[in-house]
Amino acid sequence: MPIIDVLEAQSSLSQKIYSENKIPFPTIILDALASGLDVIITILEQSLGPFEGLGRESAMKIHDYFKNEAVRYKSINREISIWYDSWAAIIKHFFI
Repeated sequence: MPIIDVLEAQSSLSQKIYSENKIPFPTIILDALASGLDVIITILEQSLGPFEGLGRESAMKIHDYFKNEAVRYKSINREISIWYDSWAAIIKHFFI
């Protein structure tokens, strides 16, 4: 699965959740998160090759980490909490 498909699904889901929570989309925080993610993905794909997906065990670990971060950020910054939560949902949808 191309990583761009995963990124587009996450962006679409995030936009829906932000809209439901009456949070403007995109925001400066989201732009920063997205650009940082773009840099990391570009470096990884150039050094390791194309993304080939996740095994179930790895996906579960990543999903659990994102869910925990979503909970941790819920009272600190709702935007970041939603970002992590949408990533957890996308990982679950595509890889678990």
